[in-house]
Order: sequence, then structure tokens, then C-alpha cells
Amino acid sequence: MENVQFITYKNVELLVIDFTSTKSVAEFLNVIDEAKTIIASRPLNSLLTLTDVTNSYFDSDIISAMKEYAAHNKPYIKAGAVVGISGARKIIFNSVLFFSGRDNLKMFDTRNHAMEWLCAYK
Repeated sequence: MENVQFITYKNVELLVIDFTSTKSVAEFLNVIDEAKTIIASRPLNSLLTLTDVTNSYFDSDIISAMKEYAAHNKPYIKAGAVVGISGARKIIFNSVLFFSGRDNLKMFDTRNHAMEWLCAYK
């Protein structure tokens, strides 16, 4: 599976950003760069995104990059769902939301629940 790709779920286009295979800062940042390019090419307030960070590499550099990434994406995203956040990462996620000013982003335990919510959001 590619790290950033469009899928159709229940006749709704979703952009899936998959960080699950990232094992280093460089790999994580490469996925962010790929996603930012695709996201910025779309109309404002048009995208439904599913971001999966299950078992991905995390450190302070990634947290900083995620804050900037979330803020960059804000004008393009109608709604976003994030999967794979548990424990202390929930605190980190909430700080990313706060600093990016995003209020259209929600955490889910499974991809299926996230996709259902995104489809209902439209």
C-alpha cells in the first residue's frame, strides 16, 4: 500500500495517509511531504482524510512536524479522522489540535469507525 492514496468507501472519496510503516523521523517526514503536496493541490475545504499512525515512530521532531502539518492542511480539510492513538499519544494529539487550530479532526480506535464517521460527515 502506498503511504498516501485516495480510496473510495461507500461512494465517498477519502485520502488515506498511512504512517504505519514509518520507523524513523526521515520516513515520517517523507510521508508528511507527500501528503502536503497532494493536499495542497486540492480545492479548499474539500478533503476527507484518514490518517493512521498505528505503531509509527514518534519523537519531539515528529510532534513539531505534525503541528505544522495539521496547520498547513487546515484550509483544505473538510474533516479528518486519526487512527492508532493510545495512551500518552492522546495528550500529544490534543496538543497538535490546539496549536493547529483544527476543530474538524477526531480520533478513532479503528479504520472502519473512522471511515464511517467521515462518510457521515460529508
